[in-house]
Amino acid sequence: DNLPRIEAMGLKTVDLLFDPQKLPSDFMSDRTLFATRRLLSLARTYFRHQKYADAFRCYRQAALIRPSVLTDPTHLGRFLRSACWQFFPGR
Repeated sequence: DNLPRIEAMGLKTVDLLFDPQKLPSDFMSDRTLFATRRLLSLARTYFRHQKYADAFRCYRQAALIRPSVLTDPTHLGRFLRSACWQFFPGR
């Protein structure tokens, strides 16, 4: 629940874990799945803290990497609500 620390790490964990010099190439194919999950985690955190522009940005990035994330009703609902609250605040 430490938003500043979570924001500071952002997607750095993806780069740290999937460093080609440290991780065998067999595991590099999991990078996009891990990045997507990290973006969804960031989006949920932003959504809970009512930072809807940031939540929308993370959901959008996750959907661009793996469009199938929007087939999950929870992710789709939060994506749409964060978009609405970002573009139409106060509604």
